Amino acid sequence: MTNTLEHRNPRFLCISLSDGSTLREMPLHHEVGGEPPGAGVEILEADDPLRLMLEQVSSLRLYCDNLSDASAFYIAHPDEWEELRTEFEAWSFGREHALPEWVSDAIVFAEVPNSGVYYLYSTGNDKGCIFEYSGDGDELIKVSGSLDEFLTYICTPCDDLIADIQTYTRFSDGSSDTQWLPQKYLHD
Repeated sequence: MTNTLEHRNPRFLCISLSDGSTLREMPLHHEVGGEPPGAGVEILEADDPLRLMLEQVSSLRLYCDNLSDASAFYIAHPDEWEELRTEFEAWSFGREHALPEWVSDAIVFAEVPNSGVYYLYSTGNDKGCIFEYSGDGDELIKVSGSLDEFLTYICTPCDDLIADIQTYTRFSDGSSDTQWLPQKYLHD
């Protein structure tokens, strides 16, 4: 995680969705929350990996567009978990019968902003595993076996990650309605 956060001048090489050929470098940044995690984290055991991470970095927003409010991933501050749960439940309303029972005890701790994609931290049988819920496809899939594996994935800008980012996140040039789709991650 640290390497990505320390990159100087991070940016995406993006392609215009208007014409499918124009390329442009879009500057981006990462936001790290430093405020204490508060009482919300107390539902986790003292040695739980999510709790330990949040005691160091209380929230994390990755691949943020400098010219809009778009970002690719947001690990929420524990004070925001209830709000994320409410949003997740709104997306999954009427589909509860299709979701496993353990979902009611999972922590909805992260999201792809403005997408209907939420990340659940299992506290049951698959304790510590991360599941992705996509409201578009009404799917719940296991994306990693641990928090560390999940963080490594979202903080390692490889082709697979960029393909995932392309699914839900668009960037802005700040001067037109053109949406820009990430193709490659660059930094100095």
